[in-house]
Amino acid sequence: MSKRKDGLFLVVFLLINLFIFNLCGETVKAASVVYVSTAGNDYTGTGTLSNPWKTIQKAADTMTAGDTCIIRGGTYRETVTLNTFGTSANPITFKAFTGETVTVSGADPVTGWVNHSGSIYYAAMAGSLGTKIRYLLINKCNLKPDGPIQQHLIP
Repeated sequence: MSKRKDGLFLVVFLLINLFIFNLCGETVKAASVVYVSTAGNDYTGTGTLSNPWKTIQKAADTMTAGDTCIIRGGTYRETVTLNTFGTSANPITFKAFTGETVTVSGADPVTGWVNHSGSIYYAAMAGSLGTKIRYLLINKCNLKPDGPIQQHLIP
């Protein structure tokens, strides 16, 4: 009977410890490190230093609490939305590769300007922003589009 009591005591002891440690504090998970580079590829990349992803958003989509994203130098023209959260014990971290400069810009360069007449120019914009643009700032002049070509200066 003594062995049975000892076994039961051990089971109860282990269950109590399991509940205490899981309910009273955060556990720290092993962190993953992923890499992003302007020369990377979101489709064939693996997020490693030798085979990085191209966009910070791709990294953000795969990260969980405790993970770190190391971003290689360059300009990343994207908006990043983090769909998960870190914790005080397991923060999600984004940082530049040591010794490299990273710029995250939501602005896309507009190229292919064509002279419409006089000093009025127009350019097509790729992506969904071309149909959603309300104001455009060019050389400190606000432009409001009234159509695909005509634009008027706003005082």
